[in-house]
Amino acid sequence: MRVLVVHNRYRSDAPSGENRVVDHEIDALREAGLDVATYLRSSDEISKMSLPRKMANVTSAIHSPSALKEIRRVLLELQPHVLHLHNPYPLISMSVVRLAHSCGVPVVHTVHNHRHTCMSGSYQRAGHDCHDCLGRGPWPGAVHGCYRGSRVQSTIMAAALISHRRTYDLISRFVVVTPQLANSLRTVGVHPDRITVKPNAVPDPGPVTPPGAGFAYVGRLSREKGVPLLLEAWKQHPENSLGTLTIAGDGPAADEVRRLSASRRDVTVLGAVPPEQVVEVMRAAAAVVVPSTSTEGLPLTVLEAFSLGRPVIVSDVSGLAQVVDAGVGWVVDPTPQSWAAALAQLPGKPALAKRGAAARQRYVERYTPEKVTRRLIKVYEQAADQRLNQPGEPFPFRTTHHSTRE
Repeated sequence: MRVLVVHNRYRSDAPSGENRVVDHEIDALREAGLDVATYLRSSDEISKMSLPRKMANVTSAIHSPSALKEIRRVLLELQPHVLHLHNPYPLISMSVVRLAHSCGVPVVHTVHNHRHTCMSGSYQRAGHDCHDCLGRGPWPGAVHGCYRGSRVQSTIMAAALISHRRTYDLISRFVVVTPQLANSLRTVGVHPDRITVKPNAVPDPGPVTPPGAGFAYVGRLSREKGVPLLLEAWKQHPENSLGTLTIAGDGPAADEVRRLSASRRDVTVLGAVPPEQVVEVMRAAAAVVVPSTSTEGLPLTVLEAFSLGRPVIVSDVSGLAQVVDAGVGWVVDPTPQSWAAALAQLPGKPALAKRGAAARQRYVERYTPEKVTRRLIKVYEQAADQRLNQPGEPFPFRTTHHSTRE
């Protein structure tokens, strides 16, 4: 099977689990024997563009002629059975779906967040829940400047969402990482038969080691990820009474995190760390914390903790509570008071080790690359079979096949 994966990578100064999911998935598909080509753009390109080129790309989120021209070339050379779309914004646009459809290539679209109904993708604004756009269209988000903190860019994103309302009808299959995202798609008219819930996966880090000491947070440093909340909870306890807290990551709340932790010798802020060090940070801990205050999909941090045999403490926000249960961790109300109480009541190492072992078993059963990739290949097969059974002639590809990889 030949697959073309299309993805607009998020900025490198805004670390994205979605980028890592796409990278892992491409590697797993190739390992499974599929012929995978990629069309990958990066939002980092924008800062390096000349002013005329930036102006030419102002509306690329709505329609990007240059990207479509390049993708059409790859479609001609690869002749894929399926085009797998992840994030199309801002340099590719949902117009790629219409291009693929006109070429007779079915599209599988992984929906990683709620951007189809909330341009920020998280139902959060200025640190609080926001559902202003639900049932009203994206214009409140434009007024609030919810996309990249810019009213201009948010207006363009609103126009993109409106202009491509019917484009979703041309997508053969949707892949979502949680049932909550599936429900969200159904609210905008996507039939349940077109939606497959398929979790993310992470590579197996190898044998499980005994529980380490203290707690670890790994991820983006932002208010919606709950790191300031976690530190407020931590500071309700005397220094060293909870053990240690190690924080790895970077983001817009980095200065606030360093300020809140500056007076605590039991808190270590590492900043951004490479993937191999992430594993060591988690392995050195007794438990991993995910204190998010907004809607989450399926964070790789949770799966990595499971793979290492570490129990997870998560906030009770939609998405996370569907993944972590009492067998593999703890679910806490997303308030400083609740987190402070939960951290103080955690059991000793024997109980942590028991839940850690259950977490590892959960990983083996559900989240290994082999298991998850088989489910994705089945989705591809369903999309390709559906296209073959539809009337009409596919795009007249050339008879010779050349796989193009970028």
